[in-house]
Amino acid sequence: MFTPQKELNDFLFAMGISFEDRGRLLCEMDQNESDTAKGKWLLNQIYDVPVSQEGKDEFIHYEDQELWLEIITLPTKARAAIVLFYLADLDDFSEMPADKDEALSLLMDQLRVNRGYEVTVDQVEKMLLLLAKGIKNREAETFEVNQLRTDSPQEKKSKKLVYFTGAAILLFSIVIALLTNQPGGQTIQLATLRVPDSMESEMQEMTRLKESVLQSHMTKTGLNEAELQSIDFFAPFYNEYESIVNAIGQAEEEFELEGVRMQMERLMTIGDYVYNTPIERFDQNITDIQGESDFEREKQAGDALNIFIDATKGMRALYQEKIDGYTYELDQLSGGNLSEYSPSRETQDLIDVITQNGFEVVILPEEKEYKVEYGGEKFMEAAGGQLNDASISLLYEQTSLPYVEERETDLSYEQMAQKLLGSEAIISGLAGRNKLADDYLLQHTQLFYAFLRELSDDENRLSSEVRAVWESMITTENLKKSTTARYIAAIYEELEAQNFVINPETSEIIHRYTQAPAVYRVRENEAYFPLDQQPMYEKANMIATFQDEFDVKPLLPDQVIQVYIQMILTSEKEAAYFVADTSLSYDEFENLNWQIPSFHADGIIQFKTDYDSDNAARVTAVHTDGSEYPFELVQEGGRWKPVFDPAHLTWF
Repeated sequence: MFTPQKELNDFLFAMGISFEDRGRLLCEMDQNESDTAKGKWLLNQIYDVPVSQEGKDEFIHYEDQELWLEIITLPTKARAAIVLFYLADLDDFSEMPADKDEALSLLMDQLRVNRGYEVTVDQVEKMLLLLAKGIKNREAETFEVNQLRTDSPQEKKSKKLVYFTGAAILLFSIVIALLTNQPGGQTIQLATLRVPDSMESEMQEMTRLKESVLQSHMTKTGLNEAELQSIDFFAPFYNEYESIVNAIGQAEEEFELEGVRMQMERLMTIGDYVYNTPIERFDQNITDIQGESDFEREKQAGDALNIFIDATKGMRALYQEKIDGYTYELDQLSGGNLSEYSPSRETQDLIDVITQNGFEVVILPEEKEYKVEYGGEKFMEAAGGQLNDASISLLYEQTSLPYVEERETDLSYEQMAQKLLGSEAIISGLAGRNKLADDYLLQHTQLFYAFLRELSDDENRLSSEVRAVWESMITTENLKKSTTARYIAAIYEELEAQNFVINPETSEIIHRYTQAPAVYRVRENEAYFPLDQQPMYEKANMIATFQDEFDVKPLLPDQVIQVYIQMILTSEKEAAYFVADTSLSYDEFENLNWQIPSFHADGIIQFKTDYDSDNAARVTAVHTDGSEYPFELVQEGGRWKPVFDPAHLTWF
């Protein structure tokens, strides 16, 4: 067993070096280099070592993971400059391998292009400090010395042969599957296909299955074969079939034929699944929902919706194209009067098919256009009342996406404000995270950045249009339910003190963020604590580390209480003192009886907020056993503070 110097191992981890390669490098370094030369030796070695993403799951919260994934894609010298300056605790590097500022600029460009984060130098340095904290808190690792030796070329060749022998069938299937991307003329046709006698019956069964599935879907969806092939839910089945046809025509050895048989078995399995259209599958997934709590059932319903949206990618566009062929019938409308509209039988049949597949056709009388959207009678029937309002709103909002494309948006400034408030309400109501929720959160974030991009008038002041929209957002009601509104209110307050002048100094006020506020409102799971699996942990960690009032001001009362409980559980006394409202001195606060937490907070499933006035609120934490824990809060200077009670230290 071999336990290397932790700082050197952390350096390699931060550079994106895999566990296996870290062990090998550190073992070789320990055997061959003096203490004074170890760091430089490692730096020289990593240029030939591939980058690995295997460490991404070690990060507790998303922001660290995303930042690290961008760092490890930088060129080696730039990556090393970032790591050595911000993330590694090493003193034996007299020179940076690259200019630190240039490397930082490159990282910021990647964050903007790949993640949509437009951050300043100060902000990205703040993010790097948080990342460094997480890396340095990693536990020391131990490596097996006998597994770290370098294989000889002969051993490597032997291992490759063994691997190939064990995986030949799987690899063959993958390679053949890729052939389906070739032009149609290169696919072997059934009429000329030489099928081994031993596979004749399987081939016939497979062909019957393919024709049966195809005919079923053509009837149910109203789409032809070529259109079905372009739909995500059907393409895997069709591509697998084509792959088998190609494989049979090329197979000569018995092991190749065995690989084809495995593909056939897989096709039969896919066939059983793909017989159902996306709306039928959605109906079944909703019917199968089980769960003891509303949250669990909502989450399963959200997952079913996510599957439906993924399966129908491209389907709505095909239906839109089909119905657009009948827009001439809308010419009968005059003055936008829908009562004058009477669709032809052919058009009505198409509308019926579209509706039966989980969509609805909306008529826009002024534009004399049809618009195909998710939803409709069949969809709501399949949903069976299991989807919450946020999920249904997210479904309908799909037709409005993307909000921003290539940094441009067709929305007016007032429309952007309404979309931001609306999208935050949707995000905060979603039960758990999934791809659909994450994609929508990215849309919200990109819109948030666009909303804060061009704000000044010809006199370099906050423009009258922007100011009017901001004032319409920061109403008392919005400030009680929207972190976005609270964030704009905080910016507005600071700019108002500067007479709304926009200059480099006041621009820093506008852009003091690392993610759009709504990110902290996506619920991860039913149990809020500990927050190490919560987006809110990012905020709690940031507040505990930097104790910046601006990080707290946008938070709603229930979010402040989540952060506050987290700090009590982790005995972060200084941070808890910063967050709370108390008349105690810090010495008195620190010397209270801070008990070892029992993590009774694990069972908290809900926070209920009641407002006694505009500046006084009560947040009640509800536990699975029915017990309730009320927290009083006061708002001072636009920031919610929990009123400290020594009993808080005994509750959890």
